[in-house]
Amino acid sequence: MTWQTPAGDRTLTVWESRLFRSSVDLLIDQITRQNRGAPGSRLVNTGVSLFDQLSSVQQIAVLSDVTRHLLCSTITPAELNATNEGTVYAVYRNVMDQIDFEIMGLPTPCPLIDGQDDTTAQGQLASCAWRALVSEAYLERFPPGESGLDTEADDLFDDDFGLPPLDCDDEDRWDFVINALADEILWDRDFELSDLVLDVDPTRAAIMKQQLGIDNDYYTDIADDPRDEDFGVLQQSLKTMLRQA
Repeated sequence: MTWQTPAGDRTLTVWESRLFRSSVDLLIDQITRQNRGAPGSRLVNTGVSLFDQLSSVQQIAVLSDVTRHLLCSTITPAELNATNEGTVYAVYRNVMDQIDFEIMGLPTPCPLIDGQDDTTAQGQLASCAWRALVSEAYLERFPPGESGLDTEADDLFDDDFGLPPLDCDDEDRWDFVINALADEILWDRDFELSDLVLDVDPTRAAIMKQQLGIDNDYYTDIADDPRDEDFGVLQQSLKTMLRQA
């Protein structure tokens, strides 16, 4: 097993993998357009600063490393640090972006199903495809009746928690579900404190990390910095991994 999760070392389960691969596949396309400076392309903005501030080739490299450890059995688990945990969260925030587009009625690319674009929605995605994929992953991790996070908990929380119906347009409810899925992989959100910890006096930073239970090198293990000319090879290798997983 290759990722250290709160539930132990493991790789992603079937629907978790499909959701994660779909989001990574879309991020690759966005990063590639950004790298080429394509007209009308925008900077990748997942809202996770640690990932967004990386160069395009660094983004592809860290996505490759994270994806390999989450999808494929490796000898040792990935070393958890702010960069790779932030990257995992960026993948899930990208899923939320796609759901936002669905809710607004905007076009969004097809998710990957078994390594291929969803053939039931080629060219024009069904209006709830990303929400359906999220729902399958959620039900896989939180089977009804086995978790306080399932739909049976709705009445306890004024119908704000649990799995919404596919046509639900409440962004907060989908955000809750996506964060619940991210929490199946991530221990916490310590990576969001990187600017705070790195900007203070080292002595004070050491005290903060000790109090929070954060490893000394958690924020200083930086992403690999491949050559710009390696972008194409890394991009194609990652695309292949997604379709073979």
